[in-house]
Amino acid sequence: MGTQPNGASIEMTGTAVWEIGADGLLRHNWVERNAFEVHVAITREDARANIF
Repeated sequence: MGTQPNGASIEMTGTAVWEIGADGLLRHNWVERNAFEVHVAITREDARANIF
């Protein structure tokens, strides 16, 4: 995320939706994660104080 290590703990959540064809092969997948919220949390001045 373009930040330097600071020792702050993070928690990342997300979801994945898969479409599987009748042949058992993966057709499509969509993944969503809370990357913006994590970025905001770790770039705060008091990032080491984050409690997840």
